Amino acid sequence: MPFEINKKKWDELYLNRNAENRTHAEIDSVPDDEMWDDPELGYDVVYLLNHITDKHTSILDIGSGDGAVLGKLLMKYPYLYGLGIDGSSEAVLFALKKAKEYNIDNRCSFINQLMQKPFIFDKKFDVVISNFALQFNTSESARNVFQQISYVLADDGLFCGKMRSINRDVPNTYKQYRGEPNTYISFEDHEYGLIYHHFSLEELKSYAKILNGEIIYLHEEIEYKKYAPYEKRAWYEVVISRCHL
Repeated sequence: MPFEINKKKWDELYLNRNAENRTHAEIDSVPDDEMWDDPELGYDVVYLLNHITDKHTSILDIGSGDGAVLGKLLMKYPYLYGLGIDGSSEAVLFALKKAKEYNIDNRCSFINQLMQKPFIFDKKFDVVISNFALQFNTSESARNVFQQISYVLADDGLFCGKMRSINRDVPNTYKQYRGEPNTYISFEDHEYGLIYHHFSLEELKSYAKILNGEIIYLHEEIEYKKYAPYEKRAWYEVVISRCHL
């Protein structure tokens, strides 16, 4: 399965998270404990704060990584319960350790699961989030993930996500994955061999239809990284609501 390659690479990145010779890109992808220990929520979730209310009591984080985003949301909102899923077993172990350290392990759990696998949960969630994780899909598998989200998102729930835009530069060394549009295999240092997808606005609109909802917030951000092998980075912030129809 191609996504097992992604899983193996993320495990390696988390195992080497404290190595002294990491590149800038590796540090950006898998930071040290700073994300948990910084009292600020961070730019990754600022856009969420205008949408999460006290009626939202449960949250699912797809591609939760080190757990910092979910953990800090739970620390800010004591009425929230959270579940994080991630394909990297090393990331999950780290997230569980930090949740216990911050005394929120009674309100959250993290499980090792590729997002491309069926979601088999015994409850629905008021909010589903995914920050810079859904891009590690093909165009076809991303659509399937949103189909899975539609099964576990509450009838009046929200999906909130950040993902790469098609306006982002492609890596200097890459090849297209099986002819799928905007889907690549990267061969740049820390991303070596990873499969990922750049999303179009049309795709985001199609995902809203899958969720039987509508886009209530959409923002595209573009920035330039001087050290990166491809300078222009672009991503969407999107919130899809099921309760505005």
